[in-house]
Amino acid sequence: MHSVVLPNKQQKQLERPWQLPRTLAAATGKKNYLFLLFLEVILSVSSKTPVVRSRLGEAVLLDCGFWVDPSSPVHGSGFSVEWRYQFRGEGRLVLAYDGKTDRFAETSETGADINITGLYETGNASLILEEAQVRHSGTYMCTVYLPHLLAQVAVDLEIVEPPSLSIYPSPLPLLVPGQVLLVQCEASGFAPHTLDLSWEFSRADGTSRSLGQGSVTGHRQASDGTFSQSSRLELDLGKLGRRVWLQPCTCTLRLALSDTCASASDVSCSLFYFVLFIDYFLFESLNILQQ
Repeated sequence: MHSVVLPNKQQKQLERPWQLPRTLAAATGKKNYLFLLFLEVILSVSSKTPVVRSRLGEAVLLDCGFWVDPSSPVHGSGFSVEWRYQFRGEGRLVLAYDGKTDRFAETSETGADINITGLYETGNASLILEEAQVRHSGTYMCTVYLPHLLAQVAVDLEIVEPPSLSIYPSPLPLLVPGQVLLVQCEASGFAPHTLDLSWEFSRADGTSRSLGQGSVTGHRQASDGTFSQSSRLELDLGKLGRRVWLQPCTCTLRLALSDTCASASDVSCSLFYFVLFIDYFLFESLNILQQ
């Protein structure tokens, strides 16, 4: 919370002067007194949610509230509210409202609003974004202006979206000894761009074996700001088993939820893991396969 304070001009001298140590007092030859300076809070601006995470397309509320001392001379003299966006050195005006003229400033931002009724009744200056987009990720500054005063608070917004996964080829073919199969997993539509890709081979007996990351491509960004990335892997049947029937496989997301993320099972973090599980049946002879 950030507050603006004004000094009270009335300074009070203590009944008993505070004396410096005798040696120091003797050296200066002066009496020393302690004065108290009283401060009054005139304007306070705060946020209940300094960090907000949201999925794409959801409505977002960035909390900001302010309080003005009713006994101060600036109370009732008019106020203004401003929301600004900052991210990696770039900034823009999102919304500005002048309480004196009851007017909004013209901005290039669309889909941003505040509750005017709550603004006047309870000092609720929260920013409402109708539909979260990747470009909304960043820091938002809520600033409240009074005559000769201002106070502000920062709110961080992170847009988090899990990837959609696809496997190629699909369905996977029947393989014979000596064949090498090139498989690819495509992760698309995720944000932010931090993504770890890994492959895992699951045996019929329940054991598994890590196959590493494979050959990972660079990030590609779509027009909506989301990212795509893929991983390719060569499956050598000579190392995995004699004769393997690869069933149509599935990709599973493994979400790593830190203590700063929500406990829901959908999306809360910027780091996602997926594991490709390949179910297979091991046959003892080619005769069984041919039947």
